Amino acid sequence: RPSMFSQQVNDFFIRARDPSYVAKLKLEVLTHLADSNNIQRILSEFNYYTSREDKTLVAAAVQAIGRCAANLPKAVDSCMTRLLAFLTNS
Repeated sequence: RPSMFSQQVNDFFIRARDPSYVAKLKLEVLTHLADSNNIQRILSEFNYYTSREDKTLVAAAVQAIGRCAANLPKAVDSCMTRLLAFLTNS
């Protein structure tokens, strides 16, 4: 069931100027907003975060992908594909 904010996920994407505590909070919000309609867009954004220099953000993004897999059983394959791609590129 889509949440009332699921169409506004882009508003919660991390910006370069966001302090780390805001970035972590946005990742948490995105995992709660993820649904079958927007999961691919969110995973694509998380994938971008895993390529950043900020190792804290990378770790938080990997954890967020795992939470999406736990919350959306239909997205497990997509989440695992993203995680495996991260591991092979690291």
